[in-house]
Amino acid sequence: MNHQDLPLKTAPVIETASYSGFSNLIRSWFWRFYDHLLSNLLINLGWFLTCFGVGWTVIYFGWLGSWDKINLLGVYGLYLLEAMFSIGWAFLVFKLFNEGKGSLKDYWLGVKKYFWKAMGTAALSGFVAGLGLYNLRFYFHLQSPHRFIDLLLAGFIFWILLFWTSAALLQWPILFFQNPPFSRIYYRSCLLVLGHGLISLGILLLFSACFLFFNLAPFLWYFIGPVFFFSFQCVALEKHFLKYRITYEDKPLEELVDILDRERQRGWRDFLRPWENR
Repeated sequence: MNHQDLPLKTAPVIETASYSGFSNLIRSWFWRFYDHLLSNLLINLGWFLTCFGVGWTVIYFGWLGSWDKINLLGVYGLYLLEAMFSIGWAFLVFKLFNEGKGSLKDYWLGVKKYFWKAMGTAALSGFVAGLGLYNLRFYFHLQSPHRFIDLLLAGFIFWILLFWTSAALLQWPILFFQNPPFSRIYYRSCLLVLGHGLISLGILLLFSACFLFFNLAPFLWYFIGPVFFFSFQCVALEKHFLKYRITYEDKPLEELVDILDRERQRGWRDFLRPWENR
């Protein structure tokens, strides 16, 4: 028999779409948070205290103005200061959830490597979001005979604001994941939201509910506040990219799928007796 008559062996095609659903997103996030629980708690405490200290300083010196007359420029400045001190913490969380390891050295590495792009995306995204909120308030309070048109315009701005917020939440994870040129960060974040509209809307609803719950129980901000929101977006980005067979640092697809399969198989026994999973 000629060797040409033998059937060719082809590598099995890995179906990745099934790993990018919302239930898989929650499962992966939960187990990674749980596996590094102590590290996450310590990082969150450091992140929260840093932002709290910056906010307290700004309010103490009266840079935000008074309650009856808030200085919008001061609010924007506070937002940029919070972003500046959050870059290192965010990168540390990204490393922990994507590589399973991280140290305080990564805080300074993140600041050194991504500072200008991170601040640029935060500044532009915050400005557009603030402008959208201002216009939304303007149309809602506008007294005109064409009230229906005003509400229609307000609704249009509201949906644009939702879209922009969903894209903005992905921008720092995209920066840490691929470090693309500045303009490509916006391009890719918008494309991912368009391609995962329902999941992006579900994440926004989940974040809104958690934000309200954390404010009703403020002690939660000390334990899981900033880390919860950012780590969830890091895992969400991994799932979004996995749909297009893109992995972090070109990790072999089979290796990532194997990790996700193990996460799927974990259950209450791993939660109650985590040492057996090590």
